Amino acid sequence: MVVFRSGDPAGVQASWEFVKWFNEPEQQARWFAGTGYLPARRSSADHPAVRARFDECPGLRLALGQLDHATFEPQLTAWYDGREFLAEAVEIALYGRMSPEEALERAAELSNEAIDSYGER
Repeated sequence: MVVFRSGDPAGVQASWEFVKWFNEPEQQARWFAGTGYLPARRSSADHPAVRARFDECPGLRLALGQLDHATFEPQLTAWYDGREFLAEAVEIALYGRMSPEEALERAAELSNEAIDSYGER
């Protein structure tokens, strides 16, 4: 969640109060149990609503467990280039300029070239 400083100071303060409330373990537990979106707080997993949801949908426990191994997207220039090539591939395929296979192959080739040019492989 983001709160921008610009604008009405009362609105900024109200937004900040909402962010603080929403990040409380109780609210994060309700959010996670109700939506399946991962909570911002690990302590939410101990909440009864979350434990009940784990019983209903064991895959959610696995998803939460994956956070132990998660990392932020690589901070490599070629990573961002590759994302652009993939987005272009989707557009190219949707407009019928290439088959999905051809568009993805093109994106892979361009990505590999970007990786090689940056020496980031």
